[in-house]
Amino acid sequence: MRKNLIKAIVFDLGEVLVKLDFSKIMALRSISHSNVQHSIQSMNEWPLYDAFERGQVTENQFIERLNQDFRQSFTLEQFRGVWNSVLRETVNGVEDLLENLSQHYQLYALTNSNETHIQHLKANYPWTRFFTQVLTSYELGCRKPEPQIYEKLITIAQCPANQILFFDDRLENVLGAKALGIQAELITQPSLDLPRILELIIPAPFK
Repeated sequence: MRKNLIKAIVFDLGEVLVKLDFSKIMALRSISHSNVQHSIQSMNEWPLYDAFERGQVTENQFIERLNQDFRQSFTLEQFRGVWNSVLRETVNGVEDLLENLSQHYQLYALTNSNETHIQHLKANYPWTRFFTQVLTSYELGCRKPEPQIYEKLITIAQCPANQILFFDDRLENVLGAKALGIQAELITQPSLDLPRILELIIPAPFK
């Protein structure tokens, strides 16, 4: 990794910058909650959820279908309470990290997510202000690790793929980015991995 080549740094959100808890949604779907990776895989295999994250159904349409499919009677407020319970505490050190990086690089978030979660995230996690742009699957119409989402990232960042550094907690998303020429790193322990990797490109703040 060569620090002089990096122009933009891109972060996944869930389990990279903010911790996740799918237990309430798993209970709604009668799926046992074992770990984050299993939970995400279960959600990705749910066609209605996939459509919501691609922007193919609106929040109101999603609630209507959810109520029908699972015999619920969620109001908008009740739905948001359950749905946004997925987003938990910020990973230690994230706000200072992003503030520092924003002084040197374009910062982006690239996330498979939906309008409900993103509205909640922007309203309740102050560190989102450090992003040049939060790029979401529901607005872009495609999801990681599909090539189109990385192509759109490259276009928006307005720099060559090899000048983009991308962090994600899922191997398939990292490999998808690398296939387009993006420098990508797998994050398994964000509070340890992020400073270790980032000191390679801006050493002083992380030594």
